[in-house]
Amino acid sequence: MKTMSLNKVGGISLCVGAVLLTIPFILQITFGGTPEEGTLIWRYFSEEILSGGNLSLLYPLLSIFGLSLSIFGIYTLNGSLQSEKSDGLLGLGTVLTILGSIGFMFVWSLDYHILWGQSVVGNTEWTDAALGMTMEIGIV
Repeated sequence: MKTMSLNKVGGISLCVGAVLLTIPFILQITFGGTPEEGTLIWRYFSEEILSGGNLSLLYPLLSIFGLSLSIFGIYTLNGSLQSEKSDGLLGLGTVLTILGSIGFMFVWSLDYHILWGQSVVGNTEWTDAALGMTMEIGIV
């Protein structure tokens, strides 16, 4: 079996991660459609996710896997660039990018928990959860 260098694996991870992040985005836009005039956009997207059933899990799983590959690629690229010439801002940018990506993965998984918990709680609790989801997305 032929071994691959760390830089080559990092580059492949960046490319594959970008593709895996783009595919769900394009599919959601082309197949998802647009909401009707006057409907709440968060309500529309939550109903679309719930009506998709288990298949709706494919979009976040692809995106999170793509994001994980991209994080590895960015980390590898940073290591390669820092070995040539040390730069503090590049290191800070890499750390902040990785932390932001990990936070995005957590927030996205929380959104799905909120949506699937809608059938368990009543309407009042669902309104509170929907507001919480809006706040999470606003933070990201």
